[in-house]
Amino acid sequence: MRNFTEYLVFLFFLLTFTACNKPNVIPENPHALKNNKIHFFIKGLEDNVESKMVANTKTINTNSKSTEISSKIIDLKELDAIISISEMNTLSNHHYSNGKFERESYAINKSENKTKQVNPLNHGSHYRIVLYKTDQTGNPIELVDQQEGIIGNNAIALSALRNTNYRWYAYTFNNTNRIKELNANESKIFVLPSGNNDLNRQDFAYATGLIKTSNEIGGTNSINNIVMSRKSSRIIVEVNSIGMFAAVEYASPKFKDKSGLYKAEFNIKTASFENYSPISNTDHVFNSHNSGYSVPVGIDSVPEENWKRRYTFYTTSTKNETQLQVTLDTLWIMSERLQERGGPKDFRNREFLNKTFTIPKFSPEPGKSYFISIKLVESAITIGGTQWARSNVYRVSDTPLSSDRFWNYRFRYDNPVYELMSAVPSQTDFFQNDIYVLNGKNIYERIYPEGVWDLPTVSDFEQLDNFKDKGIIIKNNGWSLWITPPIPPIGAPSYPHSYLVFAPNGYKLNPNSAILEYYPNNSNYRSTKGYWRTKAQSTFAQINFSRSQGTMIEMQTYPSSRNACIRCIRKKI
Repeated sequence: MRNFTEYLVFLFFLLTFTACNKPNVIPENPHALKNNKIHFFIKGLEDNVESKMVANTKTINTNSKSTEISSKIIDLKELDAIISISEMNTLSNHHYSNGKFERESYAINKSENKTKQVNPLNHGSHYRIVLYKTDQTGNPIELVDQQEGIIGNNAIALSALRNTNYRWYAYTFNNTNRIKELNANESKIFVLPSGNNDLNRQDFAYATGLIKTSNEIGGTNSINNIVMSRKSSRIIVEVNSIGMFAAVEYASPKFKDKSGLYKAEFNIKTASFENYSPISNTDHVFNSHNSGYSVPVGIDSVPEENWKRRYTFYTTSTKNETQLQVTLDTLWIMSERLQERGGPKDFRNREFLNKTFTIPKFSPEPGKSYFISIKLVESAITIGGTQWARSNVYRVSDTPLSSDRFWNYRFRYDNPVYELMSAVPSQTDFFQNDIYVLNGKNIYERIYPEGVWDLPTVSDFEQLDNFKDKGIIIKNNGWSLWITPPIPPIGAPSYPHSYLVFAPNGYKLNPNSAILEYYPNNSNYRSTKGYWRTKAQSTFAQINFSRSQGTMIEMQTYPSSRNACIRCIRKKI
């Protein structure tokens, strides 16, 4: 019995000693829930451009461009175009909201030769954070978590183990669509060229970094001010109708089959595009008319609303040289027309179909922005060795002056045979001899685009005089001279017709005098004459009512101060 009692005492003592020496902390279960958090805070995206900008710059001039890659003028039959492409210096992101253009950017990490320009992501844009465990050298080895976030909502927080090395990836398409979850067995993201649609924009940007979580249980780790680098290339296409003297009523630029754009896969581990393939029509790489942006009046030489419209595209960056083609399936230009009896201006919608604009060489690079300028130019009518403008020049009196305080000059839509003297625009369509020097420029040098148009010489009008296919058209007790070109140019619906027309309006002795030798809607209409200036200040082309081919156009000498009409020709090289 005594032995049994001693045994109980020993057992009690042993249990008491063991309890007193038991560790206070329970060992960590390797399969328990992660006990750390990593918070990710997105600041914006940046372009890949080096520049010497001042820190804290708030706005960037979107028209600032450098490194012109290609520039040429092409004949598209119904219209001509001057096409150029250049690399843009600006880094500011384009936001289109209710037709208003907004810019906001921040300059950070300023150094002597490079400034990082950060642009906020569009509000509501989706992004994705992917988290990998790494080996000792920082290479990703195991996908452990991922989550999608939305700009404007709470920041993403991913669960993680404490005291552990991770590599994170952040990427976005800068649109409001859901981003597909990354497959654990893959590290590639499909990127397709696109227009600037808020839902489907493919403005692809990306960032990556390393983090070692804290050793504290329940600890918090933050990655602040994440700046994603744009990996797509941005293309801004500008449709410029100033040279058509009319507004862009409708334009929907697109990139079609074999247009020079490519879709590809982006490998987040190597930070590069792979597996390129050309886009097709089914990829629908276009911008609707309403997704474009009308450059405001007074900015970048814009005289009226919708005379320049810009459309933004995004594409993968091949770095390989390709031929780029932008297509306008339908282009509507809205022109003003004067009525024969005066009164309110008439508006004519002009249609141009299936126009393709080609850039011979293009090599997009990641994060860079390119500006394609398509300057539309009125087509001319060729007779002999001269290309004639289809209508007269007029002085624009109801828009802002040019940058050097001079009037703008344009071409009329057509050549009305006015039925009333009061309908004639006598203050804007007659010119004296000061047009030869307007602050160092001739009048034709002030017609947009500069370098395209010229004043006709005496010889140019003499060629018309010798041309035999001329005729007088009588309308409402008035007349005009119609010339049929050897090769008829395009007429309606792009232009009123395919003839070269001169409608005589007499002349004026000075800017404030009455119009002479003009008899609208009058039985004496055959006595009406027309006068057009030439490069020789005192030599005028006089156009007469005649049934004889040789006397319809005569070269006459008058005082250079006489006010007369102007008809331009294409500048001869």
